[in-house]
Amino acid sequence: MKYQMEGTKSMKTLVTGMLLLVVGAFAAFADEKRILVYGDSNTWGWKPVANGYPTTRHDDATRWGGVLQSELGPEFKVVVDGLVGRTTDLNGGAAGLVEPHDFNGASALGDTLASQGPLDLVVVMLGTNDLQESRNRAPEDVASALVGLANMIQGADGLLFSSYPAPKVLLVAPPPLGDTGNTPLAALFAAGEEPSRTLGTEVVRAATDAGVPVLDAGRAISTDGVDGIHLTAEAHRDLGVFVADKVKDLLSR
Repeated sequence: MKYQMEGTKSMKTLVTGMLLLVVGAFAAFADEKRILVYGDSNTWGWKPVANGYPTTRHDDATRWGGVLQSELGPEFKVVVDGLVGRTTDLNGGAAGLVEPHDFNGASALGDTLASQGPLDLVVVMLGTNDLQESRNRAPEDVASALVGLANMIQGADGLLFSSYPAPKVLLVAPPPLGDTGNTPLAALFAAGEEPSRTLGTEVVRAATDAGVPVLDAGRAISTDGVDGIHLTAEAHRDLGVFVADKVKDLLSR
């Protein structure tokens, strides 16, 4: 009888401990800040290679979204949505299963916000692909399109019958292009080198005028890959740390 009572007591202690762990896990999830990183190939993690392409991607921990997660810690959850060729609000060309409208950041944004919600913050770094030669887009027009994405995000409350409020937004102007003449990708991006040098200034100006938080990635990194378009592991690390400081500030308010 004594052993039975001791066994029952031990079982109760075990069950109580398990319940406390479950409750603690749910509480941690409820307090967790969710952040969506929305971008192009430099968010996807394209590894710059001498031939331009094909390539692979940097691993999760190396990509700037992964560095952001590491810098923020377990109280934050960083969800990364990067697509090679994504623009602010322009269609691309058909590429197998990826349709022209899939490259359009504005077109895909609503689905992404709804499927990844609830979100506390969306970090957007787009604009480089808008400068491809075939598009011939002025930096101020790219900046305006980025502010348009910010407006969409700020109006994204109650998506698909949910009760979640709209997330905050942080725009990140991509760094200027480097020397794109070393790989076949120059055919796409050589004409974008010059306008990319003023893109950061235009994005900061447009975002500030609209009251949208903004960072200029060119203040922290250069586009240091051999192709002049994509980032090395070192640049990903520096960018992730740079963005983390701003994210901490935004989500502490």
